Amino acid sequence: IITPLGKWNAKKVILDLGTETALLSQWRYLKIVQATIKDKLTSEGVPVTQYSVISDLEGLSIGQGTLSVLRILSDAAQIFEANFPESSKCMVVVNAPWFFPLFHKCIKPFLSEKTTRKCTFMGKIKWNGCNSYDLYFLTI
Repeated sequence: IITPLGKWNAKKVILDLGTETALLSQWRYLKIVQATIKDKLTSEGVPVTQYSVISDLEGLSIGQGTLSVLRILSDAAQIFEANFPESSKCMVVVNAPWFFPLFHKCIKPFLSEKTTRKCTFMGKIKWNGCNSYDLYFLTI
């Protein structure tokens, strides 16, 4: 899954819809992902039980680092770990701005060691031929 998180204005979503609705949308998103991989098989005929995520943070502004945004990110991470513990194989973060290590440092205490080990941080990349405003489900 490629997700353009840097284009998502979490602060505005929380202000407009509230924390509960924002968390509910994350829950629905995870359920859609689960439904998408259900009954899928690899080319070798093995059932698909996990997915990999590439999170593109291009466009993320430091203004997104409000307490409410950090709280919802940590809440979403805890919900994810409690309800989908082995669903994610790995997460690769790309195009992280200079201040992202500060965000990550605030959220990391809420993540398990196992989840933290699944995360990799990469530098700047350029997408060729992709519209970064869409969510892409890669071929499984």
